[in-house]
Amino acid sequence: MSYSKYFKITTFLLLVYFAMVTIIAFSLMIDLVFFKEFLGKMDVKNLPKKPSMGFFFRLFCDFGGKIESELSEIYRTKNPKDIAKSLMRLDVLERKATYACFVWLLVLYSLGVGMFFTISISSYRRITKSLRKLIEGFERIMNHDYGYQVSLGEDFKEFEEAIIAFNKASKGIKTLNEELLNILKEWGER
Repeated sequence: MSYSKYFKITTFLLLVYFAMVTIIAFSLMIDLVFFKEFLGKMDVKNLPKKPSMGFFFRLFCDFGGKIESELSEIYRTKNPKDIAKSLMRLDVLERKATYACFVWLLVLYSLGVGMFFTISISSYRRITKSLRKLIEGFERIMNHDYGYQVSLGEDFKEFEEAIIAFNKASKGIKTLNEELLNILKEWGER
């Protein structure tokens, strides 16, 4: 695979990942705002319409459906003391949900940053490995090791092409050197 194609694919995948995490973040923030607003409007005598929590909120912030079950309990009971106790439990759950939301977002964004650095380091190592092989080949030729062949490995396409061209040039130098030595031997024998 060529480096440019590899770069485009990995960049696209990272952008998609960060876009998805950002959508999840906005969804979670919207649900948290609506939930806080709901709790602010709620009192023992007046029960506003039950909020519907989004998929990501239920997945990342509602610990085993505790918020949903507590909300259902509030709407089932008629005793003001039980409603007050449920409101206090909901307030605690809201703080835990907010904390969990921010922790999950930090984890998701950190995972993306980690993937970015992993891909960058991997690309850097592949490129420097290929360059080292080519540099070693040039040093061998400078030390009169004509015909030295650089091995192909897991190189990007651009480096494979450069290595193939180097190997052809090295083989050509060896052939030319042998021909020149033969000509000099023939002249020396005359």
